[in-house]
Amino acid sequence: TMLMLNRGFFSLQSPWIPSWVAFGNLGLNAVLDAVFYRFGTWGIPLSTSLVNIAGTGALLVLFRRRMPGFELGETVRTCSFVTIASAALAETDAAGVLASASSLTLTVPADVRLPVTF
Repeated sequence: TMLMLNRGFFSLQSPWIPSWVAFGNLGLNAVLDAVFYRFGTWGIPLSTSLVNIAGTGALLVLFRRRMPGFELGETVRTCSFVTIASAALAETDAAGVLASASSLTLTVPADVRLPVTF
């Protein structure tokens, strides 16, 4: 979403808006990294995730100010449909992979020697 909003600003000939938001994200990321590093190995990824959510929200608010006709409801609806369809396909694919993996057998005759090179 952030990438698409960045491209939207560039198409509106406003490249500095996402640049300033990215600069703010950098500062917020440094602060949250300092706060969350105490949480262990998941503290830094949590910080990065929260900063990306905040940056996307900021870009969305600024984009809606520039483009008042931007239909947020329709965009959320479409993203929801894509997410549901992707989850269904991922589940179907995972089930297919597990089913095919369980039926695979690999047998190598005992007298076959495979060359090993380094």
